[in-house]
Amino acid sequence: ITKGETIRWEVVSPRDSRWYLVVNAPILHIDGTVSKYAMMMDIHDRKENEEELKKHRDHLEDLIKARTAELTYANTQLRLEIEERKQIEKTLRESDQRYRSLFDGSRDAIIISDANGRIMDVNEAASLLTAYSKMDLIHKRVQDLDSAIDLRAYQEYFNRIQDGDSLASEIAIRRKDGQTIYAEFSSKSMTLAGIPCIHTTARDITARRQAEEALRESEAKYRELVQN
Repeated sequence: ITKGETIRWEVVSPRDSRWYLVVNAPILHIDGTVSKYAMMMDIHDRKENEEELKKHRDHLEDLIKARTAELTYANTQLRLEIEERKQIEKTLRESDQRYRSLFDGSRDAIIISDANGRIMDVNEAASLLTAYSKMDLIHKRVQDLDSAIDLRAYQEYFNRIQDGDSLASEIAIRRKDGQTIYAEFSSKSMTLAGIPCIHTTARDITARRQAEEALRESEAKYRELVQN
């Protein structure tokens, strides 16, 4: 102050415990001496407001930090989930390709049908077996191919398959060209896109049936010859 500077500081009064702004300034006299001029202003309300504002600011910063940490964690988890989903999708694609390769490359006819007997998918061997194109078969029902089965019998058959039975039998199939052939088939349950289905494999045994019939006729002729 004696050098001409004005000094300001904030202090808590021991008398009333309130904040004050103290300003000390020099007063220069004609004779060259210097006196000190002091002024005190009550800033307690301002200080409390500043302190309250600081608390809110600190709280907001804490919230921002916490939210930022949550978002960072969520983003990390999301990236991991995306990578995991990509890996799952890749695995599913590879699995689907393998299934398709086995499905389409099978020498046995494969027919996927739903609870109502509606054909949902077939392979190339099924088209060759029935003489229908794949699109024609998908619009048909299993009952349209089997000359003996009816809807009630098929429903009972479907229920048995869904209960865990694995059935094998022989059926007569009406081909598109009007010819009736015989097929040996086996069925088991599966789920396709969440829909309970029947996975049926069929093999043409017409030649075998004809050979068995010829053998039976031959044996009958042989017995008749021996007996006579």
